[in-house]
Amino acid sequence: MVPRARPGGGMHAAKLCALRRDTVAVPLVPLSTTGLSVEQLGEMENKAKQTILLLDDEIFVLLDLEDAVQAAGHSAMLVGDVPTALTSIAHERIDGAILDISLAGTTCIDVARALEERHIPFIFYTGEASPLPEAFGRLRADVLRKPQSPRDVVGAALVVMETDARSGGDG
Repeated sequence: MVPRARPGGGMHAAKLCALRRDTVAVPLVPLSTTGLSVEQLGEMENKAKQTILLLDDEIFVLLDLEDAVQAAGHSAMLVGDVPTALTSIAHERIDGAILDISLAGTTCIDVARALEERHIPFIFYTGEASPLPEAFGRLRADVLRKPQSPRDVVGAALVVMETDARSGGDG
């Protein structure tokens, strides 16, 4: 099958055309932004496959993030709404998450709180205007503003997950 052109340019074969490419895990963010050495990033890549929950109500954002997660050698759990995310958190093994703040008339605050209660590291990836709603400011999570490269977003999430693991899961 031939990949379909996506709105906004580019090609996406992942879910749309059942076409996959072989990828090799590579550092996803510039070393200068992570504070980690090449050796430390290599250790992250060689660890067991981790599952990253991706919560967004925009399918193309989810698919782009999924590609980046898989390129990093991990698996993605795509979720488009809060109830499904909460069910996944309660019943699935999740090692980290990337959350959009605004989701079709609601927010991900309940999902963020559920992750925090379970000591699962997460970041926000949002187009939400500054400043964030007050409730989000109380959560211990980095905020990345849309648009950004999916590789950079996933790289930031992996750094947060690694930092969390090194600190014993205390955030």
